[in-house]
Amino acid sequence: MHYISLYHEVKALLTIRRMQQLLALAEERNFTRAANAIGMTQPALSRAIASLEAEAGLILFERFPTGVSPTAAGEELIHEARRILGSVTLVEHNVRQRGRGDLGNVNFALGPLAASFMLKRILADTLKVAPRLAISAVVRETSAIVEGVLQGIFDFAICS
Repeated sequence: MHYISLYHEVKALLTIRRMQQLLALAEERNFTRAANAIGMTQPALSRAIASLEAEAGLILFERFPTGVSPTAAGEELIHEARRILGSVTLVEHNVRQRGRGDLGNVNFALGPLAASFMLKRILADTLKVAPRLAISAVVRETSAIVEGVLQGIFDFAICS
């Protein structure tokens, strides 16, 4: 029970959404344009940034009649938000690639006859469609292939 109440008391200062809002405002230097860029209304973005500043105890943007400019603290936070969102984007990209089979590892075995007819073509075709896929192919006798499949050494095998 103590952990649950503690969880509810601790609220994340920076969420992905808040970092996106912060970066949009930093790039556009104007609440209305930034809000439009991320699909929000200007009052909602203004409240979100004000809330972030209040929770952080920092002024992140100086407000002017013509727009905004990040403070030194704002610049530091913007820099870190860019770095973090860049990492999030890379992770999302890699997850999507893995989901499509374009990234990861595949271990398979072929019998000698299958290897002589198919291995070159399998490797060439696979690398065309999934160049970042790590492929390990071995040629073994059928009994060794069956044992490797049963032990989980190979993801799949081709043999006669």
